[in-house]
Amino acid sequence: METSNEELLAGNEELLAGNEELQSVNEELHTVNTEYQSKILELTELNNDLDNLIASTRIATLFLDENLTVRRFTPEIRRAFRILDGDIGRPINHLTHELVCLPHPGIFIR
Repeated sequence: METSNEELLAGNEELLAGNEELQSVNEELHTVNTEYQSKILELTELNNDLDNLIASTRIATLFLDENLTVRRFTPEIRRAFRILDGDIGRPINHLTHELVCLPHPGIFIR
C-alpha cells in the first residue's frame, strides 16, 4: 500500500512538473503571438500605404518577382500593357503590350 502511495505521489509530481512546463511554453507562445500580431499590423499598414501610393501615382510601374511574375502594377501601366487585376501572379510574357523596341536594347516607345 505504501508503495502504491509513493508511486501515486511520484506520478503526481511528474504531472505537476509537466503542467509547469506547459504553462511556460504557453506563455512563450503568447509572447511570440503578440509579436507576430504587431508585425502583421505593421505590414498591413505599410501595404495600405503602398497601395495608396500606387493608386495615386501617374508613373507607369510594373512590379515583378524574381521569376518575372506580375506582383502588382500602377493604373498608368495599362497605357502600355493590356493588364487586368486578375493578371497578378501571371508571367509577364503572358501579357500583350504596345511597346516597340528601338535599336538600342532597353529603350522602348509607345
